[in-house]
Amino acid sequence: MTKTTNAAEIRPRVSEADLEAALVAFVSGLSPDAKGAVTAQSPLLGSGLLDSLGILELTTFLSDTYGVEIADEDFTPETFASIQSLARLAHWKLSQVR
Repeated sequence: MTKTTNAAEIRPRVSEADLEAALVAFVSGLSPDAKGAVTAQSPLLGSGLLDSLGILELTTFLSDTYGVEIADEDFTPETFASIQSLARLAHWKLSQVR
């Protein structure tokens, strides 16, 4: 009998710090002028760091890379206040599928 593998079993364990680092690198790539100045505490909204297209690219990155879907109700100023707050939500969502 073959054992069925649950997707949660094969999903790599990703820490919140790993998510922050990946998001910092991704956002830095979207904003070449800000390279080196982007940190986990960098504000995403209202700072000019990301525009609406950048937010879309960022959420697509989370979906494609980690399987994290940002639901409509997650699109709040608190979630996108900083890279750290977005990483916190993504980490929480990843932990819910395990």
